[in-house]
Amino acid sequence: MRQHVVLFGLALLIACSQAAVPSQSCAQSRLAQLKSGNVALRGVNLGTWFIAEDWMKPQMWNDNGCDRNSVKGQWLLEKCLGSKASAVLEQHWSTFFTESDFADMSALGVNLIRMPVGWWQIYDPLGGVAQAPLNYTVSQRNYTVGALKYMDSAFQWAEKYGIGVLIGMHAAPGSQNGQDHSSPEVYQQNQWASDYNNINQTLDSLERYAIRYASSPALWGVYLLNEPTQTSNDTTGAKIQQYFVDAYHRVRAKVDSSVAIVICAFNNPYQVGYEQPWVDFMNAPNFVNVWSDIHIYFCFGGAYDGSSQTDTLKFINNQVVGAIQQYKSVNSKPMLVGEWSGCNNFNNGSQGTAAIIRAQLSAYQGIRAWTFWSWTDGSLGNLWSLKTALRSDVGWMTMADMANNTCPSESLTTDTLSGSFSSAASGVTTSSSPSGTVSSSSSTNVNSTASPVITSSTMTLGKLSSFRTFYLPCKLVVTPASNEQDLAIFPFFRTSNRHQHIMSAADSLEAKFRKCVAYIEGLPKDAPYQASTQEKLIFYSLFKQATEGPVKGKSPSRLNIVARTKWDAWNALGKINKEEAYKRYIQKVLEVSRKIPGKRSEDLQNQVGSASDGSSAPKAKL
Repeated sequence: MRQHVVLFGLALLIACSQAAVPSQSCAQSRLAQLKSGNVALRGVNLGTWFIAEDWMKPQMWNDNGCDRNSVKGQWLLEKCLGSKASAVLEQHWSTFFTESDFADMSALGVNLIRMPVGWWQIYDPLGGVAQAPLNYTVSQRNYTVGALKYMDSAFQWAEKYGIGVLIGMHAAPGSQNGQDHSSPEVYQQNQWASDYNNINQTLDSLERYAIRYASSPALWGVYLLNEPTQTSNDTTGAKIQQYFVDAYHRVRAKVDSSVAIVICAFNNPYQVGYEQPWVDFMNAPNFVNVWSDIHIYFCFGGAYDGSSQTDTLKFINNQVVGAIQQYKSVNSKPMLVGEWSGCNNFNNGSQGTAAIIRAQLSAYQGIRAWTFWSWTDGSLGNLWSLKTALRSDVGWMTMADMANNTCPSESLTTDTLSGSFSSAASGVTTSSSPSGTVSSSSSTNVNSTASPVITSSTMTLGKLSSFRTFYLPCKLVVTPASNEQDLAIFPFFRTSNRHQHIMSAADSLEAKFRKCVAYIEGLPKDAPYQASTQEKLIFYSLFKQATEGPVKGKSPSRLNIVARTKWDAWNALGKINKEEAYKRYIQKVLEVSRKIPGKRSEDLQNQVGSASDGSSAPKAKL
């Protein structure tokens, strides 16, 4: 644990708000950019939230006497739970993902979530699928009610934090693949395509989801059917493709053309999308904004099941890269790698996991979108956790891998959100957020929205009292404030009663400073003149100040010869000890803060051990 003095220093220049909430304008802009196709989509799956899988949440089985070897999937789990199903699932839904997860995702650069859902959950407003007047006869009807309100919350939180939602039909009636993640009635039996009632009911459910969330700014796309399996019956493939066409028209009639519609090639046999059935299937201009999904795993019988790290890396660098290139050469539809992870069969420690993740990231560089499976750890460990992979002490992935999809922070209240959804069942607008899940934030409102031109005066810490925080993607730049009232955003200068909150956020504050370095280092030096250019120069000034003192003169708005010289000089500094740079930077901040009369908190004095007259500068340790 770092000493508190370091974290207080970081708190000075990074938001100390009660929640890391993006500015409303940036969140809206980020959602618009997702649909425009101008940004890379780097996302994560919300695995097992609404479609339970025993390997990801084994305690739901183990704690309730359900055999994980035979009770596979949501349907069989609910049958096993019996009268306890409602209580057990409500506890799971309300805790497995919360608003804080969405805040963390946004802060770590996630701008897309893939949310698997079941065909039955859309009928909650009608008392559940058991009571709903369905148009088709299906056998699985007695599902537990209650998940839909948490889906509504997911859309609200996604809108709040600038994250797009790809809602996907993961479990169709009868099961489209027989696996636990499709909630089969009988494990390993896929009965979906054998009965047109199942197919037509899936279309009805999917259309209802489209109606409910069509007006949400967070809706990025609709996933028509996850991993359908082609059986030995030759007509199954034709049925699946016809379903995709029918589902497209049903969904497209309810959502505008900016909403993506995603299809998935056959899961068994495993297909990528460069095969003839898919090359000319559902292409423009007759079909608009259609994406093709592929899932790539190196365990569980995935794309490659090798037990050697060397062989697996060779497969990624050759076959996977080759398959993606072949797809792009023949199929005009954008590709989504909708599921991938660090899972492997050799488990060669952290280095081996890092190697397989880095190899995949390299292979997927030319793809506009991917979503990692999953966000949280499963029983098989951190190989399945994007949250873990992005931890600075783990280091499997960096912010640069997330395309630095970050957003400014600003207070945002529930009133600014859409918050209500159209009920496909009743035709009325409803708001079904669970109690307490969406609340107003009391974080400080920072009104700046435009990138400043950084000059020597704005970068001089000697006049800290006239500064307020300005948030760029790395959230660590200051800009002149209009008056000293803005100093109130530095809570520990005003009062000691905010100490507890500051310390609770300390770990994330420290991490954000480190992410600034990763962010800038990840930007290409020879990028064309664009928005990131200004960000490079701003951070260049900040980092140079931390190591060599203030940068004189204006930072240009584009990389001219002078700016290039400065950038090259900063880039060379990347080889020095960053720990020392952090230390010196924080010391400089604290030294300045001590000299501001009447603005020093008792908590700060106590933590750094300064003399009561402020005569000694605090020592920062890392």
